[in-house]
Amino acid sequence: MLVGWLLYALDFHAFFLWQIVLVSGWLFVISKKQQKEFEAMLALAGNDAITVRFTASSVSKTRQYYAYSSFIYIVTYLWLINR
Repeated sequence: MLVGWLLYALDFHAFFLWQIVLVSGWLFVISKKQQKEFEAMLALAGNDAITVRFTASSVSKTRQYYAYSSFIYIVTYLWLINR
């Protein structure tokens, strides 16, 4: 939200799409890295169902956090522009 507000407050509306592209690329890289780490943790967990469930839940919550924060950023910026 802070970046969206700063772009609005400093009249850098032209950089909004660049910010979206950069953040999307960054989230894609993080997602690929996290997927590799998740697979390694599953391999280490073996047949321990509790650890596997905890790891899957953690990865799911992290992805939800990234998706929700991106959505809030876009909505906040668009709301500020259309005020």
